[in-house]
Amino acid sequence: MSNTIQKKWEHSYISNNKDGYVVTEIQRIKEAKMSNNEEDKYEKEFRMCCVAADNGHKVEYLHGLNRPTGETYDITFDGIPTDLKSTGSIGNIVKYVKKAYKQQGAKAILIEFEINNPEVYDKLNEAKRKYNIRIYFYFKEERKIREYR
Repeated sequence: MSNTIQKKWEHSYISNNKDGYVVTEIQRIKEAKMSNNEEDKYEKEFRMCCVAADNGHKVEYLHGLNRPTGETYDITFDGIPTDLKSTGSIGNIVKYVKKAYKQQGAKAILIEFEINNPEVYDKLNEAKRKYNIRIYFYFKEERKIREYR
């Protein structure tokens, strides 16, 4: 048996007030160091993972490179393959949901909205009607995750 067992996961975040946590694949942490763009993406996605943990969810933050085609979602969210999206533009919601479902293999999507706008619900309704995917969302200032049904 080898004394050098390569570590695959890092325990990245444990919520203080709930049972939620985030574990991150070591490979994802290494990918974040590849460029400024990738580091910015990592920080945004990790922030969203922590919001999920603070809402009591168990998150596995997955590496992004060299994954099988059709399995490029960002995380598992309570064991569900889930893609993360953060947007200030309501017009992109349906497009984001379609991509997560059709191209990335996600069974759920978690969307962070920059602003609370009543039109959000119209777009979530349209996306839910078109695609068989669980839709979770929250408004950045509130940080309370809801499932759109």
